[in-house]
Amino acid sequence: MKKLLAIIITIGFSMNAYSWHIAGNVFCDSNKDGVFNDLDVPLAGVTVEVTNGVLSLTDITDEAGNYFVNLGAAIGNESADDWTVSIIGGISDDAQIVAPGGGTYLISLTPVGADPELLYVDGVDFAVDDPSCRTVEEGLCWMTGGGVKFDRIIGDYTAEHGPKDSLGGNVYPSCSEFPGNGGQWNHVAHSLKRHFMGTDIEVIRCGNVDGIEPGSESPVTPYNFIEFQGVGWVQGIHGNKIGRVAVTFQARVEDRNEPGNDSSATDGEDVDRYWLRVNGPPGVGFEVGTQDEPITITGGNLQLHATSCD
Repeated sequence: MKKLLAIIITIGFSMNAYSWHIAGNVFCDSNKDGVFNDLDVPLAGVTVEVTNGVLSLTDITDEAGNYFVNLGAAIGNESADDWTVSIIGGISDDAQIVAPGGGTYLISLTPVGADPELLYVDGVDFAVDDPSCRTVEEGLCWMTGGGVKFDRIIGDYTAEHGPKDSLGGNVYPSCSEFPGNGGQWNHVAHSLKRHFMGTDIEVIRCGNVDGIEPGSESPVTPYNFIEFQGVGWVQGIHGNKIGRVAVTFQARVEDRNEPGNDSSATDGEDVDRYWLRVNGPPGVGFEVGTQDEPITITGGNLQLHATSCD
């Protein structure tokens, strides 16, 4: 959970206000736009803390994602000028706060001589990107492709004895999740001497990468990234004695160019990118790139497709 710079809010007051409080909503932000919309869901059971460094008050969100912290206990406390509002529990370790941008609100009680019983603020909302609560958008896009990743040692590929990683397969190639169990995805981690096979795949979401032109060109598709997850197995290769072990996985593919590793842009923005996390016991699971910084593939093409599904 990230906490960066605070957002400053000045509380106004109204003769129609009720008890002094801070309140808002916490929701899972499926498209990470910071705004609650039809694809977003409220988050229940999230602990929100309101503190001024002297008093620390908390509330847990209800089924609608709402919380309400009554600050009546702080009335008359001269140090109660500045309050921070933050999430301190109830979301996963992989979650990130999309809004506010810094992850924490700073609320300043500035009106001089105001009646504290008339001071309140609503709408202190938190948009959270949490893999455990993302809405599955099935049927919006699907993906095929394959590629390799070389690590450059001397600025050329001549020092390589083979790719570090090889990958390929298809994801959700039907309007139903049943044919092919949602697709198959292979990743051979040569440097780790492990072979991963992913099955029973479901699409988490399709969307567009910030900062590049939306969609892909060949074929024309309205999206340029897909995130998916499922189950599968890992087993050892190249002398690695690991037997077949059941795992789960999450992955992201970014279709940035046609073809994916256009030699004119091998290090730029217009190169297909890829992230994979395989969750298994120690010595079995592995991660390629990061969710925020996927690796660039150095050979091959990762291709998104528009779906014909309703």
